Amino acid sequence: MSLTGTLRWEAARVVILDLDNLSSATNHNGGALHFGLDGTLFIGVGENANSSNSQTLTNLLGKILRINANGTIPANNPFIAQTSGRNQAIWALGLRKPVHICV
Repeated sequence: MSLTGTLRWEAARVVILDLDNLSSATNHNGGALHFGLDGTLFIGVGENANSSNSQTLTNLLGKILRINANGTIPANNPFIAQTSGRNQAIWALGLRKPVHICV
């Protein structure tokens, strides 16, 4: 699909965070996106119908994530010391389907 015939949506897309692969479950996969007052992006991610996903720091499911607008992870996220890689984006865990976030 072209916007003007010369610019394509695919060319304008920038991936800033890849989430974990989902199972075949069709529930609890939703979430929310909101920018905080500090300019960081809060991302609510459902637990993919598996409650154990929300209780671990080894995946991004069942969490609220917090990243900078450019995709980097803020150094003051609460689980930086206990995680590595993209899991350092975890801001809160233990959530089933965080579809509303007030920041």
